Amino acid sequence: MGKDNFEYVRLKNLLLQDKVSAPQQFADAIKSDVYKLLGGYMDLYAEDLKITIASDENGFQVNITARTDRFKQIGLLPKPYDGNGR
Repeated sequence: MGKDNFEYVRLKNLLLQDKVSAPQQFADAIKSDVYKLLGGYMDLYAEDLKITIASDENGFQVNITARTDRFKQIGLLPKPYDGNGR
């Protein structure tokens, strides 16, 4: 491994590490939004919602897992969005 290749690999690893540290902030923001969304359809506690973000040189992978013991009755669900703000 030449010096140039070593420096390239080191820089690449450093940049990937920066990507990995920032997603926790995104995960927290996404968790808040997803919690509000899913809470309209099911009983949900914050600890029952897990969001992980992983990254590599190809991009990000977002995994969302939610656990519930009860879905809300269909008549109590929010009305579907019709695209016109209604």
